[in-house]
Amino acid sequence: RLIADLLDLSRLQANQYEMELEPVPLPEIVDSVVAMLRGKAEAAGVRLSWQGEKSLAPIRGNGDRLVQLLLILLDNALKYTPAQGKISVALTQDEQQVVLAVTDTGAGIPAEDLPLIWERFYKVDKAHTRENHGTGLGLSIAREIIDRHNAQVSVTSEPGAGTTFTIRFPALTPKG
Repeated sequence: RLIADLLDLSRLQANQYEMELEPVPLPEIVDSVVAMLRGKAEAAGVRLSWQGEKSLAPIRGNGDRLVQLLLILLDNALKYTPAQGKISVALTQDEQQVVLAVTDTGAGIPAEDLPLIWERFYKVDKAHTRENHGTGLGLSIAREIIDRHNAQVSVTSEPGAGTTFTIRFPALTPKG
């Protein structure tokens, strides 16, 4: 898995392949990925939900990479959200952007770690004692996908209270 993640990240960073972009309805992708992970969330005792308008403007994107992005964010949220916790995905549209927000009630990220979370192999859990730890490449891959979609990302977090990743994609049709 580490090798596959490294190769994927390297290809994204080196622009070795032309990522095909087309109009993508983000609500359909969110609906699909949330449905895919709902069983895993229920097994962990975590409530996973999403809300948003189905009629949002499409974004210019790559469907497979957007699925990958959402899987990375939701998988991380599931790893760090305890039983009885909540993960929510919200989709909204403002004037020129479609806004995707993934919020969890998990462990949170200390303020000093926030600028570092996008780096290869960086893990907030420095002891690596969690049974669900990954390769440390997920958020690096996520950042490359976000960048390749000309989107902006912000992260807010409070240790012990949870984290929100907010991604702003350019909308193909401005909201009127």
